[in-house]
Amino acid sequence: SKITECLTRFECDKVFVKGSSRSAKDAVIEVPKMRQDFAARCRSARVKGGGKCSLNDAVVGLLGAGKDAMSGSSAEYFLKLFVRSERIYQDLTLALDMKEFKSGWAIREWVDVDIGMEFRGFVYNQKFCALCQYDYLVQIPTLMDEKQRNEIVAKLRKFFKDSVAPALHGTKSCFRNYVADFAIDTTGKCWIIELNPFQESTDGAMFSWVQE
Repeated sequence: SKITECLTRFECDKVFVKGSSRSAKDAVIEVPKMRQDFAARCRSARVKGGGKCSLNDAVVGLLGAGKDAMSGSSAEYFLKLFVRSERIYQDLTLALDMKEFKSGWAIREWVDVDIGMEFRGFVYNQKFCALCQYDYLVQIPTLMDEKQRNEIVAKLRKFFKDSVAPALHGTKSCFRNYVADFAIDTTGKCWIIELNPFQESTDGAMFSWVQE
């Protein structure tokens, strides 16, 4: 299968599969390993917290378990996610109504990214204008530390200047205004996860499309 080919080509044991527009992240709650992982993360938080798991730690654990459940190694696993996903259903229904839109699937190497190390960036007129954490409902100690936060911002700015802008901002480029999702994986490498339209249908995360 294509997934097996990608596992061999990427030399990894897990991949991430999404539709042309969106992933099936709304369906991971149905996956047993996600619930088991969440329970294990809560137990670990209680050990570290002297017998208590704070609401913030629980939400961080839920987000982390849900994210990791998006990885897999078989077509059967991803097919089960897709048939349970309202997001995938909506996108495929829309694709059937739009003859000029060709729907497909994207298979990517899975990389480990901690909760709090995904970021939403806003680019206007090809200028990197704003950045915030993607999972904005939780507090991340690393991001609350000013020194570490500034180092992360500087690192992502450099990544944008050295890698992203040269790739997207050619003289005939159509990429002028967009919302980019960045990540820093557990090895410190920077990634672009995806590009989104610069419009209100894209979640503003910690920013407001109306006020800012």
